[in-house]
Amino acid sequence: MCRRRRRLTLKPHGDMIKQIMLIACVSALISGCIGFVRESEYDRNMGELTRKLNSERAVRASTAVDYEYKLNDKSHTLTVLTGRYMELQKEKENIQMTAQSTLSGDDNHYFTDWVIDQIDSFIGTADGDLVVKTTLDPRLQLLAEAKQKAMFKRIDPQDKVSQGALLTEAPDGSILAMVGGVDYKTSQFNRVTQAQRQPGSAFKPFVYLAALESGLTPNDLIEDVPIREGSYQPDNYDGKYYGTVSLTQALAKSLNTATIRLLQLVGMDRFLDVASRMGFTEEIRPELASGLGATEVNLLDLTNAYAVIANGGHAVWPYAVLSIKDGHGQLLYQQTEVDSPRVFEEKDISALDGMLAQVIAQGTGEQAQLSHGHAAGKTGTTQSYRDAWFIGYTDKLVTGIWMGNDDNTPMRRVTGGKYPAQLWHDYMSEAVNIVVPKFVPEPSFSGESGFADMLRQWSSGFTGENKISPPVYNK
Repeated sequence: MCRRRRRLTLKPHGDMIKQIMLIACVSALISGCIGFVRESEYDRNMGELTRKLNSERAVRASTAVDYEYKLNDKSHTLTVLTGRYMELQKEKENIQMTAQSTLSGDDNHYFTDWVIDQIDSFIGTADGDLVVKTTLDPRLQLLAEAKQKAMFKRIDPQDKVSQGALLTEAPDGSILAMVGGVDYKTSQFNRVTQAQRQPGSAFKPFVYLAALESGLTPNDLIEDVPIREGSYQPDNYDGKYYGTVSLTQALAKSLNTATIRLLQLVGMDRFLDVASRMGFTEEIRPELASGLGATEVNLLDLTNAYAVIANGGHAVWPYAVLSIKDGHGQLLYQQTEVDSPRVFEEKDISALDGMLAQVIAQGTGEQAQLSHGHAAGKTGTTQSYRDAWFIGYTDKLVTGIWMGNDDNTPMRRVTGGKYPAQLWHDYMSEAVNIVVPKFVPEPSFSGESGFADMLRQWSSGFTGENKISPPVYNK
């Protein structure tokens, strides 16, 4: 059986001034105003608002739209609207912020930068305004930013942790929240998509999946004793060895020597094949150290690989753009359902899922435990504490977290089971209560009158007889 997922199709247009308005919401609801629309007390959590803007002024709006972009190819000016207007002046590669918006958070610009970089590959060049509908969930985005900021306030400065990143996607690959750093204003470098870092033990599950595919079971035994292969001699994090352990215990305790011995048993080719089917874009080096996460990957690819586990073994491709329309409502680009092939047997994924649940229940990820529901994941810590990870998932959400320093200097004994696992717990404890709506086609419109009619129709849902109650945001 194959699951359904979305594929992108496009219709090319001519080459003129391009204006991009990026809408990071997924249903057609508005609670605010532009000119004639009365402002609501609360901003609707899901919405789409389109508006032509000129380069001289920005119109104040109070909406649940996460972003609107207007990109003028000639002047390289980018105007962004959320609840309060923000203008960014972009000249070549340099972006200077001239105003600040807090409605959708401070750091969701990482997401919009990432999406805008993809626009040309979707449609080439186009005439006039473009309306881009994306998968970002404003509630999850706000929550992610708030929880990460709170965590960094708690981190002991002596632990020397200066940066962090968080990514949430659905098991089908849709990107729901992205925080690419601790402060976008001071650094626009996106540590979700651009930073290549060693994943450490967060890569071990792929060794164990290779073992399961070879016919082993979670209860089969492996020796955790010192091991040497030429000059390569890994040891365990705590310097201890546990003798004969089950595969589940070896993964839960994140035992290096047992994992390397298991990799030798199942073979490098099988392990590399598993990593390939997980969708990693970087080549995994064919060496034993790769089984312990010595090959560099980014947070997007690593989190996406865990989404393959979360969805039961189907291929996943991360995506953020649902559709692109021109200013007249004509569809230029649309994601449509396509078959998502099964790349791993259900029984093997189910077995690995149970093992990863034990990582949280009684292993290195105990601090990520949730009070209810299914949770599974894996910690990762690299040599000299240069990187700390926690990647985990529930039934509906997959979230990856990285912490470290941009200059690759060591932290002070910070493991993936410490701050990353704590942040995952804090964030996911509330995130699991947020229901992400299914994506629906956005209404089309043409011309100024069509835009006005669309606004009036949507706003009536908040001011008429069938008034829609605003959502309660997580505090």
